[in-house]
Amino acid sequence: MKNAHKLLNILLILAITICFLDVLFLHRDLLSATSATEIHINSLGNNYYQYYELDESINKYPLKKSIQRFITKHEFSFNNDGYLIFRILINKNGKAELLSFSQLDEKLNPITAELGHIEDIKSFLINNCNWQKGFINGKIRKYHQKIQFKIVKGKINEIY
Repeated sequence: MKNAHKLLNILLILAITICFLDVLFLHRDLLSATSATEIHINSLGNNYYQYYELDESINKYPLKKSIQRFITKHEFSFNNDGYLIFRILINKNGKAELLSFSQLDEKLNPITAELGHIEDIKSFLINNCNWQKGFINGKIRKYHQKIQFKIVKGKINEIY
């Protein structure tokens, strides 16, 4: 009976040690992931925020309707199905700048962009959209916004 108690005590100590080490390594991994994210955000400049960090949610409905009217009016046609992804920085004055653009096929592989249509869409997003100013804790801040277009059968059929 005494041997069984000793064995149970050893197993208990071993289980507690494993739990402690697991928590320790998880904490270390979380810290390294957090610092990598902070380094990326800091490389883009001070006070750089994502649209979802703002005090009030950005209402995408009017923006999406405006973009849909523009797309419908121009009837763009693409050679490849997939996605167009625009990453835009909205400054403190509500003006937009293009941070990056990518075009992906339906399997999410990068492909060469069809620049004619892309320039028209980029110009519209940068110059003709009514971007809202972003506020964090009541102060105007610049923020990042992502607009994606899904292309099916050569036509843009979804904006999100």
